[in-house]
Amino acid sequence: MKTNKTCYSCRKPGQFKKNCPQLHKSGTRKVEKVYAVGLLAGDEAGSRHKWFVDSGASVHMCFSEKFFTTFQQFVCMQKVTLPYGNVVHGVGSGNVKWKNSRFNNVELRDVMLVPDFNRNIVSVKKMT
Repeated sequence: MKTNKTCYSCRKPGQFKKNCPQLHKSGTRKVEKVYAVGLLAGDEAGSRHKWFVDSGASVHMCFSEKFFTTFQQFVCMQKVTLPYGNVVHGVGSGNVKWKNSRFNNVELRDVMLVPDFNRNIVSVKKMT
């Protein structure tokens, strides 16, 4: 029986994500989560280098790879749904040094790189 559906992971017709060979390659990182970001506080000039603390965010997120001290690219981009329903994609994750005047330098682990988001988010949920 032929199907007109395509894999959500590799976009090949006739197969499903759970059987996708690209997700099951040895040595690759398999991440199958969908993330959502809550409301943000503040929108000030020069905020691209600032970090917003967000109690509704599922994960830490960063828009620029230059902030990462370690980084691993995802095999498949990860869908990120923003508060108003907009969708952007995470392309990898790693550790980031968060330079904070109050706490000095904090290392955030498992931070997702989301280049199209243009904000840096510290997830309260991940900190606790």
